[in-house]
Amino acid sequence: MIVTIVAPPKHHQICTAHLQRELISLTQKYPMQTWTMKFNDLILESLKLAKRYKQVPKKEFDQIFLKLDKLLKLKINPK
Repeated sequence: MIVTIVAPPKHHQICTAHLQRELISLTQKYPMQTWTMKFNDLILESLKLAKRYKQVPKKEFDQIFLKLDKLLKLKINPK
């Protein structure tokens, strides 16, 4: 699976809404790829934490990074 990002990262950051749209599109195109929705859920969870970051214990932020690490280690089904 190849995902093309038009703007080079050093010049432009993809906004969360566009990233989520791409993830939803990938989920529809490749329904066997469960990581796309898991990543989207992780984004939503991160956004909720960000809204109250001053009250959130470091442990909760660490959990986000652990979940991201697990997602990044998942093998992608090429079908």
